[in-house]
This record gives sequence, C-alpha cells and structure tokens, in this order.
Amino acid sequence: MAIYCDESGYTGYDLLEENQPYFVYAALNIDEDEAKAVVIDLKTRYYLQGELKGKNLVKTKDGKKAISEVFEKYSRQVKVVFHHKKYALACKYFEYVFEPTVSDRNQAFYLHKFHRFIANLVYVAYQSAGDKAEDIFLRFQELIKGNDPEGLFKLLQSKYVPNDLISLIAEFTVLHKKSIMDEITTGGEFDYWILDLAQTALHGLLCLWSMKLGSLTVVVDESRPLKEAVDRNPLYHRLNAELIYFDPFGDGETAINFSLKEPVTFSNSRKCYGLQLADIFASSVYWTLLHPDDDFSEKILGYSDDYIPSPNNLCINPEPSVYLDPDSIEFSKGVYFLWKLVELSRIKTDNLGNRFADMLIEKVEQYKTKNSIPGGTNKTAPKKKRKKRK
Repeated sequence: MAIYCDESGYTGYDLLEENQPYFVYAALNIDEDEAKAVVIDLKTRYYLQGELKGKNLVKTKDGKKAISEVFEKYSRQVKVVFHHKKYALACKYFEYVFEPTVSDRNQAFYLHKFHRFIANLVYVAYQSAGDKAEDIFLRFQELIKGNDPEGLFKLLQSKYVPNDLISLIAEFTVLHKKSIMDEITTGGEFDYWILDLAQTALHGLLCLWSMKLGSLTVVVDESRPLKEAVDRNPLYHRLNAELIYFDPFGDGETAINFSLKEPVTFSNSRKCYGLQLADIFASSVYWTLLHPDDDFSEKILGYSDDYIPSPNNLCINPEPSVYLDPDSIEFSKGVYFLWKLVELSRIKTDNLGNRFADMLIEKVEQYKTKNSIPGGTNKTAPKKKRKKRK
C-alpha cells in the first residue's frame, strides 16, 4: 500500500491571507485498487458526479454521508495535520530569529517550551495590537520572502512596538540581524521556501509513517512548488534510509527523517483514487476548522484521536491560555528567558546559547548552595530531630 498525500487551504508563501486561515495536509495509507472501489461505490450509492472533492462534498447532505463513511472506515489509516497560518508565521519568528542565536544549546530552550512562549507572544501581539503589530508581522513575512530585507529592522529600530515584551523581542531582533540574515539566505539568495507549509507537513507526516511502516511508497498531488522542493531536497533521494531518532521537545523520541522504497511520485487526483480520498480527509478537516460549532464538524472531530498524530502532534495552533497566563510557570519562565537573552545580547551576540546555559547552571548551583528554589521563597534545610536523653 502507498501513502497518498493531499492538502487543503494552500496559499503558497502568504501566511497572512485572510480568506484561508488554515492549512491542512493529509497522508492516507491505502491500496489504489481498494481506493478505486471505494470511490466508485460512493459515487454510485450517493449519485455523485465526476472527481470526488471534499470541498464540494461538504456542501450537500449526500456528500456529508459519503465523507462520514470514509472517516468511519479509514480514520485509523490516515494522519492529518493542520496549521493555523498566522500562528505558523509566529512560530517562524522563533525558528529564524531566536533559534539561530542559541543553536549551540537549543535543546534546553525547546525542553522549557520557550519556542511556544515566543510564538504565542508574537501571535497575540499581532491579534490584539492593531496596525503596529500587523506591520511587524507583514514586514517579517516580506523579509523571509526576500522582498524587503531592511524593512523589519528599520521598523523595530523606530521603537514602533505595541508593548514591553514585544519591545524586548524587537531589541533582540535588531541585535541579531546578522545571524538572522545568515539563517534565511544561502549564498546570498533568500530561502523563499521557508514559508511553504506543505513542505513542513509532508516531511513530518512521512517521518511518522516511516516510524510505523518503514520504507514508503509515496504519491503526492501535483504541486509545482512542492515538486521543486522535493527535487532539490536530498532527503527525498535517499532510498531505504535508516531512521534517525531525536527527542527535542521531551515528548518522546521521534524520527527526524523518513525512508522511501522509490522516488516520490506526483500525480493528478483525477487519475488517482487514493489522492481523492486523501483530499476528502484534508478538505473535511479544513471545513471543521472554519465551522467548529456545526453538528457535522462535531462528527468529524469525533475521529480526531485516530487521525491526529499522537504523541508527536504536528498540528500548529496557538495556545495563549497556556503560555501567556501571568500566573503560570510557563509565562514566568518565558519572560525570564527572554529578558536574560536580551541582557546577554547587549554585552555581545556571539556564543549566546552556551553563555545562557552557563548562566543558568551557575544560578542552579547558587540555589543548591542556599537550599533555594528558582523564583520562589528560600527554604532552609529541615533540622534534624535531636535525640532525647534518657
């Protein structure tokens, strides 16, 4: 059986497009002959015409019945991820502004969920601060695309920021301009593909399927940008590769590569029944994201434990209630990390990850000496009970 991959909500390198706020990618494990039989049966029983397209099926009563049957039968044979696009852009801010500066010790930052704190902070600022934060987001996207290399830095230097925490992020960004530019360019050319969520989703899903099935046969719906990306990425040309495992987030080991039996095939969904079923999954999940209170959405979401990858959830969705709650340890830790990174960067920008880690180790040793806990009340060591004299 092959893995059939299709998407919904694709808007290329524009993650701020208002009319399609989500991107969804589905990877279905099925035999093409079985997929053909399923499609023909659904079309016959529900009087469906032409190529099965999820975005059309969700509009009719019979179409929804057909979708329900597909989810009921194959939800355990598919993996679906979705990206909230604006939040995905906020995640890119951490990935290409902060991560390059601490790459020598980046695992510590991921383990403490600092990447999620920064992403949620940037996202919420964009959502709530009006034109100022929107301009920062837009300039950041244009920087990544190579359309305006200086715009973001000039804007942030003008103190054009919505609040104190974003002011710290702005200062950090300006201080590390060189490392940011090095990260988003290769040989002086901008890596425009950075904003292509399809590449991220395809890679992640193939890693997960390889962990379960080993070497894969993969069929992807035709996409010129994705085909160009696959053609130039050496990972897609190493057949029967040995999987490499890593645990960057402390959530359990996951593969950081995948294994292919043969080169990835790009096909047209009109000719490929497996792709039509993959499209039904992607388009239906996309529809539920736009209509979360609809009864049909509730039915589709009832299968989410089957089709959402677990425990290595690749979905990108904001969680401000978790990471920006002023009373939470996540927020306190995030603010402290951000403040210290800026403070250390003011002194010098080199070797930041190691210097930050050394500073934390020193703090921990000081606390151990004083029998204290970080950020809390000093706790003296319990006194030993004196033995009563007889």
